Amino acid sequence: MKKIILLLLICNLLIASVLAQAPANDNCSGAVSLAVNSDNLCAVTVTGTTVGATESQAGCNFTSADDDVWYKFTATATSHKIQVASNSGSLQNPVLEVFSGSCGSLSSLACVNNQNTSYDTERTILTGLTIGNEYFIRVYSGGSTSLLRGTFTICVALTIPPANDNCAGAVGLLVNQNQTCTLTNAGTSEEATLSMAGCYSGSQADDDVWFEFTATSTVHKITLTPGTIKFPILELFSGTCGSLTSLYCKPDFINNFTIGDLTIGQKYFIRVYAYNAGYGPSGTFTICINEGTGMPANDGCSGAIALTANNASCEVLTSGTLINATGPLTSSCVSEPIRNDVWYKFTATNAEMILKLLNTTFSSAQMELFSGSCGTPTSLACSITSENFLSYTNFTIGQEYYLRVWDRYGSAGTFDLCLSTTLTNDKSDAAVSVALNSNFTCTLKTTGNNSLALS
Repeated sequence: MKKIILLLLICNLLIASVLAQAPANDNCSGAVSLAVNSDNLCAVTVTGTTVGATESQAGCNFTSADDDVWYKFTATATSHKIQVASNSGSLQNPVLEVFSGSCGSLSSLACVNNQNTSYDTERTILTGLTIGNEYFIRVYSGGSTSLLRGTFTICVALTIPPANDNCAGAVGLLVNQNQTCTLTNAGTSEEATLSMAGCYSGSQADDDVWFEFTATSTVHKITLTPGTIKFPILELFSGTCGSLTSLYCKPDFINNFTIGDLTIGQKYFIRVYAYNAGYGPSGTFTICINEGTGMPANDGCSGAIALTANNASCEVLTSGTLINATGPLTSSCVSEPIRNDVWYKFTATNAEMILKLLNTTFSSAQMELFSGSCGTPTSLACSITSENFLSYTNFTIGQEYYLRVWDRYGSAGTFDLCLSTTLTNDKSDAAVSVALNSNFTCTLKTTGNNSLALS
């Protein structure tokens, strides 16, 4: 009986030894050669495993590389796609890192862990490679537990950018002449390359693709619907490919906008890209363009509604709405484009006046005051806090001024607008006398109101 137990223990130890044996490509010196696919498909793949592997060097981007394995390939082009897929294997949270140089002197070119999910595909596009040079790849699970180790497939392929990878190849978009999206336009940013720097703060435009459309109305609504693309950014331009002017830039959490002041018959350009760098966030999407309808009469500066000036009161109010108002326009008040502004004008009756929003049905109202004309406005003051109050103390009596109102997040709603001179006792030299009671009662009272006072 003891001999049987001993034999079982020996067998278990032998099995454990086999299972724990490190793969042949556990270190850079044993890197497995990969054949490069002759197209951008991954028809030729190699199956690998990180089971039993050990750490060769510290992980990149704060990941744990305690099970890294190595591969190598010789560049056949200046750009290559590398893909590691674990969705058909057992490796969890895969990480891939690419190096140039030799095993004794490696330089990291890319560290990819975009998906950060249990079983998924990590991909990257390498550019600026030297044909004939050898490059190294290591693959491992992003976590430190042995349960994450497992099998995967890896491939190296060519890259074929989309036809609209640059502005000159912009794809024409279909325009709906109504408010439906009967006509939609499909697109993808996969394998696209950088045309110009990203427009949104922190974004990387290394996969931007281009579209164009001809305005059939002075107002168009543009809707971007993400497919597999992650956190897409949309930018709108006027001009030509050699001389573009950016009109709008926004991420996908605001996935539609209406833009006015377009010129019928003029061509406009749109580019789309994923916020994060790398091949993983790239993907598919659709774009819909409609003609805008139902805009307020004061949607543009040229249609500004005249305000009535009150004398130290808000007795006369002007009702307004942002419903169907358009944008986007830039502002010296805020860094982001304005999506839905409406315009007002008035003639100053006093050097010190206030503008106040009342009864707003949207939460983030903002205002900007201008002198000059619609063609050449000069910004004088802004109100971008939650006070709904704008004051200015250097008006020229008899001169016309302009005001625009919008919501920070593009929300629609209604409001009332008050234009007034300041209170008579707004300053200390115009203080109102307060009656003095002769006893401890408040029989004699003085009323006051600071709602129209300046600070």
